Amino acid sequence: MSFNDLLALAAILVAGLAALYARWAAIQAKRSADAATRANAIAEYHHLRPLRLAAFHTMAAFASFCTKHKTFKLLHEIKGTQVLVREIMAFKIEMAKQGPLQIPDLERKAVEYERQGNQMQRLFDRIESGQGGSLDPAHSSAEDHLDAIVDWFAAERLDLDKRFEPYLVSPGAQPNRPRLI
Repeated sequence: MSFNDLLALAAILVAGLAALYARWAAIQAKRSADAATRANAIAEYHHLRPLRLAAFHTMAAFASFCTKHKTFKLLHEIKGTQVLVREIMAFKIEMAKQGPLQIPDLERKAVEYERQGNQMQRLFDRIESGQGGSLDPAHSSAEDHLDAIVDWFAAERLDLDKRFEPYLVSPGAQPNRPRLI
């Protein structure tokens, strides 16, 4: 074996070691990128969780209020619709304070809550003024329409837990972990 053959063999060994090192470095870089992605998800979760929890409580309180409002009116604990209007405005302000929460359709659902609350207020005003007609042709009277809105708020309140739970559970949490809500 000549000197050139030994030199070529040494070059092949060095090239093989360089390829192995490059592969190891690529694997480590991928692991670092995965760890950074997980860390970003955890940081985002911890940043958004208090805001999401506040939005959950705001929506739950508003749905509960609207569900109970008709009963309060029947018991004459509330007169007029000023309390309902204040609650609608407070709900709108509180939801706007939360900012973007990265929950699909949450803004649309908050607008729907507000719209249903406003419709409820209009129905109460119609009933108090003696106009018994519904705002919606699907309902025979304003009372039926009001009952449908109250039922809608009750159903929404029950679905709220399921809607928010994926966004309030920590990334990487065990599936059998107790509920955080």
